Amino acid sequence: VCNRVETQLYGCKPLYWTPAGLTAGPTRANAPSKQYLQGVRVNRRFGTRLISRLAVRQTRRLQPEAEWVACCIARRKFIHRVNQEIGTRLQDANQQLKEQETQLRAQGLYPQSLSMFSTAQRAYVNATQAAKNRFGAWNPSPQLPGSSDVNVRVHQSLVGNVLAQRFGGQRFDQNSIVELIEEAGLKVPDELKGGGEDGQEPEKWSITLDRQLPISVSFMDGNVKIAIRGTRFVQGPENAKDAQVVEDAMEIVAQYKPEIVNGKVEAKLVGRVEAEYLDLERQGIAQIGVKTFMRRKVGSLFQQQFSEEDLPDSEMGDLADDVKVEHLLVTDHWLLVGADLDEAKLKEAIEEAQQPEPEQQEPAPNNQPDGYASTQPAS
Repeated sequence: VCNRVETQLYGCKPLYWTPAGLTAGPTRANAPSKQYLQGVRVNRRFGTRLISRLAVRQTRRLQPEAEWVACCIARRKFIHRVNQEIGTRLQDANQQLKEQETQLRAQGLYPQSLSMFSTAQRAYVNATQAAKNRFGAWNPSPQLPGSSDVNVRVHQSLVGNVLAQRFGGQRFDQNSIVELIEEAGLKVPDELKGGGEDGQEPEKWSITLDRQLPISVSFMDGNVKIAIRGTRFVQGPENAKDAQVVEDAMEIVAQYKPEIVNGKVEAKLVGRVEAEYLDLERQGIAQIGVKTFMRRKVGSLFQQQFSEEDLPDSEMGDLADDVKVEHLLVTDHWLLVGADLDEAKLKEAIEEAQQPEPEQQEPAPNNQPDGYASTQPAS
């Protein structure tokens, strides 16, 4: 008895994202099968027609049971394969999350409050980083005009609070700034490379950042304003008699205009980098000289344009390659970004993940009733 069985697979395995990591729920699957009789072959010389008729009748009588058996076999294989593949991937994903958490905690950047949950359609993450004696978000977030695969909402206080714990009150000279840039995988500005002409030694200078607000960001009217605030500036060797030392608070400020270009975010410098003292009404020759020098040195950190190409080679950079920004809103102290996944790359990743692995054929069940010819369901 020659049969053909067509099986359709429907499966679902819920994944949950919590602060403890990624966990998986039970796999649910259905494999409706339909059996088609292809033909009957009788290996006898006499009684062929009668035997064929009886075989066809017996096959049709057992068809519901045969379809049920095929459904169970396909469903069991499907659930086993999904559980095996998802289990391995969850281990790798949770290991990466743990490593990232360890790195953030070591740098003092791990959020003080972190809550996350997921539904069948979306994953939600809410992180809060608060510095002492600092205000947080004092107004609700505006809404993006459309819905995207990935929606990010950042209040300007988050950046200042995070960087206050990381850099507040620290002293930096040219060498330490260069080391910090290289550790982040970013390009070192030409102004901070060596001492300039004739292979001279790097210029000696230092800046001590403000303890409460070393670096601040402002989101307003479509522009992003970045300010580096220092409380002590030294031009020359630290302990030299001819060093110019200024202990008045000063900010080096740059303003950028972010825009969407071909699905990516590019930010262009608006105007030039400015440097101004905060509480100094009258400036002497020393203050003016140090301000001009710091605007040249510290201001070199602000490029004329930032784009995706400036991101270091990292998982975050790879993520930026896989998304297309559809919405960008910078207003009322909030930055909102809506991005969609690259369908072509997503399809390629899914097809790669779905490549079948060689597996051993399971033996046919031996508990079938007499007269039933078992068939393996189609993949």
